[in-house]
Amino acid sequence: MTRIAFVSTRPPEPVTSGFAMRIHGILDHIPDGFEVMRIYPKSKAHKYPPHASFMPSGVSRLRELCEMTPSILLPYRYTPDCHEVKKRIADFNPQLVIVSGIHVFPMIPPDFPVLYDAHNVEWHLCRGLIRHSSGSIAVRLHRFITMMKLRRREISLVKKSNFLFACSDNDAAYFSKLTGSQVPVVYNGTDTDYWSIHRNPEKGVLLFPGDMSYYPNIDEAEFLVDKVLPELRRRGWKGRLVLCGRDPDLRVKSLAGDDVEVTGTLDDMREYYSRSEILLAPLRIGSGTPLKIITALAAGLPVVTTSRVAVSLGISEGGVVLQADSPEEIASQVLRLIGDQQLAEELSRQGIRLAHEKYSWNVVGSKFWTEVGNCLGSINLK
Repeated sequence: MTRIAFVSTRPPEPVTSGFAMRIHGILDHIPDGFEVMRIYPKSKAHKYPPHASFMPSGVSRLRELCEMTPSILLPYRYTPDCHEVKKRIADFNPQLVIVSGIHVFPMIPPDFPVLYDAHNVEWHLCRGLIRHSSGSIAVRLHRFITMMKLRRREISLVKKSNFLFACSDNDAAYFSKLTGSQVPVVYNGTDTDYWSIHRNPEKGVLLFPGDMSYYPNIDEAEFLVDKVLPELRRRGWKGRLVLCGRDPDLRVKSLAGDDVEVTGTLDDMREYYSRSEILLAPLRIGSGTPLKIITALAAGLPVVTTSRVAVSLGISEGGVVLQADSPEEIASQVLRLIGDQQLAEELSRQGIRLAHEKYSWNVVGSKFWTEVGNCLGSINLK
């Protein structure tokens, strides 16, 4: 029996975020012959309760400013459960420790091979926040210092890891250049059965889904309302933009208007995927796999996104999504889709096909554990 310690920043349940979806999908597909010790924060997980758990601790602003450790790692470094987690891992004596999320690295004993499953290039997210957000000089300076701390530590942890997975082609290219070896890509997945829906789109309805308290989604919502919608209105668009997702920030709530709907938290978003004509996802800040796009593909909802995001998902060619990078280009692609039913139907068919071939959890889960097996084979050869 192969022993694996699986340590995650977040629990797999409730399945309300991309992070949780990935953990849940991976744990759903553990192959025979693997004994997996699950370690993540305390939660109300029912299907996959943790074998050992912890709670991140609060960290003072003074400590955050004085420490060279990035602020996102400090709650895990100083949790009172850190020593117990290390002991539980050591007692389990795994052949491999899978680290899901950079945050939990401080809790990993130094004596075991580590596979880092990188959900994002974290410092790239921080850089995106600096590029696309406003604030006082002091705030921007603090963000810059935080980014440099994070970049330094992330590079160090990546280079120290024995193995590394990336969630997107862009991240894999960055990590491969950093480490000098080819980094495999294991995309995020989606439940293609769940997203197999009957669509009844309403003319001109555009959808932007996601966690509306997450700063890349807040930035994107503001970009769509402030930059893209005026261009669409100028060209005669008569429709509605739906900002659909949980815990909307006050900045998102303030965007609601005659042609902008903010739904707030929903138990089931499939109704909006059914009613919408196009999913807009010209993401400016981000890394990893944008789940909103692969769920849209699985649902047969045509997608307009940026060339960067299309490249990250390996779909820049093949006519699966439409690409646009400026507000003017986005408006043009939206109006093109609204006016060409044949094109919309073709994108819908190609999206469903690709979702089943590339992003279903049956495919992604199998890929993940196959790559884990390759890592274990490398350890055994040494």
